[in-house]
Amino acid sequence: MEWGLGSIEQFGFSVVQAFESDDRMNVAIEVDTHHVLKGGKRLDFPQVFIVEARAGHIASLRAYEPYRPNGIGGFLLRLSHIKARLAWQRR
Repeated sequence: MEWGLGSIEQFGFSVVQAFESDDRMNVAIEVDTHHVLKGGKRLDFPQVFIVEARAGHIASLRAYEPYRPNGIGGFLLRLSHIKARLAWQRR
């Protein structure tokens, strides 16, 4: 944990939306993340947390970030998005 979080000077989260199950034992929270690294560099990215509770305690906590595919697949995906955006702008 120290290695993964030790470079962060300040954590920041803005809740975008949240959902909970009828029994309030499972929660999904979408946030905009605004962290500051040591040295002042800002990290801004969306994130989703899934929380599961049992007997009043957190049993599971998962975080998901929307990373794009890397490599040639990521390049082709970005290229197709640019092409679609340009076609949309021409309309």
